[in-house]
Amino acid sequence: NIIECKNGIKIPNDPITIPQTEDTSENTTSIPSPQVLLDKENIKITLQSIERDEFWNKLDFTLLIENNSNKSIYVRTADEYVNDFTLDMSIEFGASSSLSSGRKEVVTMSLTDAELQSLGLSKPSLVEFQIEVYFIEGVDNWEWITANPNIVEKITLTLT
Repeated sequence: NIIECKNGIKIPNDPITIPQTEDTSENTTSIPSPQVLLDKENIKITLQSIERDEFWNKLDFTLLIENNSNKSIYVRTADEYVNDFTLDMSIEFGASSSLSSGRKEVVTMSLTDAELQSLGLSKPSLVEFQIEVYFIEGVDNWEWITANPNIVEKITLTLT
C-alpha cells in the first residue's frame, strides 16, 4: 500500500495487524513516520496515522495540530472528497473550536463503512480535503472570519 500526500509525496503504507485480545479486534494501517501536511506561519498539522477501527467499522485519520504562533486559531476542513464523491469528514476541535497560542491538539477525521456504502464504495482509494486555519485573536465577527481563512492547504491522500 502507498499513501500519496500533497505535492505527490508517496509513503509506503503497509498494513500492520495488532494481535487480538479477548476484548478487541483491530487492524491498523500505519504510516512509517508522521507526514507533515501543513507547516506555515508557525502552524503545523501532521498526519499521525490512518487506522482501521473494526469495532466501529470506520477508518480514522489522526492529525496533530500544533499552534506555535502567538495567536489563537480555529481549524477546520472543507471540500472533502472520497473517490471523487463529496463527503463530510470535517474536523472541529476544542470546546470553543479554537486552539490557544503554544497549544497542541490531536483530532480525528473518520470515514465510516456506512458512508462509503451509501456512495456505492467498498473502500477509499482517494481522499481529498482542504485545511483552513483562521487567526481569531480579537475577532468578534464569526461570519467574516469563516469566510476569510488565513491559511489554506489542499491535501490529497492516495490509498492503493
